[in-house]
Formats: sequence, structure tokens, C-alpha cells
Amino acid sequence: SLPPLCAIFGSLLIAFPMELYGRRMTLATISLPYVLGFYLMGLSYYLNLVSVLFVGRLITGLISGASVPTSQIYVTDLLNRVV
Repeated sequence: SLPPLCAIFGSLLIAFPMELYGRRMTLATISLPYVLGFYLMGLSYYLNLVSVLFVGRLITGLISGASVPTSQIYVTDLLNRVV
């Protein structure tokens, strides 16, 4: 239940970077923490640490929540330019 709870906060926190750096740059940069989260989740199996798993799930939850509104607004802006 950790990723959906963090997704709420991720979608709220992404508004400022999205307006400051733009939608496209924000989508490109949030892929790096997303990879880090999955890396930590995979690493937790070999380290046998539940805390590393929770941190990885927290990061992926935040980034998943941040990527949804950013991508929807980016696609909407692209469609408005075409029409």
C-alpha cells in the first residue's frame, strides 16, 4: 500500500518543477529516480533488508504519481499545438 499513498504526494509535489523546467524536461528527469527505486527493490532481495525495499517502493510511488499528471499535461499541450 506504500506506492499508492506516495503517489498522492508525488502528484502534488511535481507541479512546481513542471512549471519551472517544463513538461518535457520534467518527464526526462523523473526517469532517473524511477530506475533508482526499482534498483533498490531488486537490491533488497540480495541484502535481505526490508527497509531498502520500502525505500524503493516509496521512491517508485512518488515518481509514479509525479509522472501521471506530467505526461497528461504534456500530451494535451502537444494536441493543442496540432489543432
